[in-house]
Amino acid sequence: MGSRLLSINQVVVERVIDSVSTLFTIDNQAMIKNSTPQIIPVLPILQYFGFADTEQVELGLKTSTNQNLIYTLKPSLMNRNNRISFRPETLTFSMKNERAFFTDWYSPEEKIYYMLYNKCWSKELELQHGNKETAEKTPSFKEFEERAFHILENKPVQKVIFDLRYNGGGNSLQGTVFIEKLAKFLEESPDTKVYVVSGRATFSSAILNAMDFKRLTNAIFVGEETAGKPNHFGEVRNFQLPNSKLYVSYSTKYFKRTDENVNTIKPDVVIEMSFSDFTKGIDPVYEWIKQQ
Repeated sequence: MGSRLLSINQVVVERVIDSVSTLFTIDNQAMIKNSTPQIIPVLPILQYFGFADTEQVELGLKTSTNQNLIYTLKPSLMNRNNRISFRPETLTFSMKNERAFFTDWYSPEEKIYYMLYNKCWSKELELQHGNKETAEKTPSFKEFEERAFHILENKPVQKVIFDLRYNGGGNSLQGTVFIEKLAKFLEESPDTKVYVVSGRATFSSAILNAMDFKRLTNAIFVGEETAGKPNHFGEVRNFQLPNSKLYVSYSTKYFKRTDENVNTIKPDVVIEMSFSDFTKGIDPVYEWIKQQ
């Protein structure tokens, strides 16, 4: 665990990535970085592309001590007892809360207010578009918003961080309304800087909210380029095919947020987490913002 993957069955991993990435639409490099790690471990896909002809897979690795190693993965029924994963020394705030819809953290030492916005969804939206039973288990964005502005109005805040790096979308409206209120607060607090964090998983409605920040604030964008494009199709619906019972998803609306023909939102400051940072629980984006 914790080694770098160099090859699969003696095929260099760059060639494997190049092949499996043809299975989805590639708008930018962020989409490749975000999607291929989920596809490479699927044995039938490796077999389809000719990278595996048996159920055993030979991995070419480079260890943390710079040693080359061959490790053979054998077929097995995975369960909680035999499933293992690499564990860092500690987790960053964003990774620790990656599954939360939204959460926040105030640092009195640095006077930083950090908002992690992972899903453009909430109890309020679930009540409008979903069902009451699910809504009861879903966090309230109204409560989050009230807490956020209570902190902004009552605590000394020099820097605001709005983190979208894990946000794959949902409904952009609640984020837009929130950002409009935040923009008015920033107008009355010109000494407060705002930073928007983007990443390879930022997509769909999260892109629209990122563009809201560009439109309404002087936010500095930090992190990685987004998987989604500023202008894109969205408001996805689905239907079930009658015979195969497979679900088909389709877009119903085209969102245009810029006249520029760009395929991603590139941050003002590009910062990518290294494996060493991950191992030590260091968020290089947060560390950079602290120093500004």
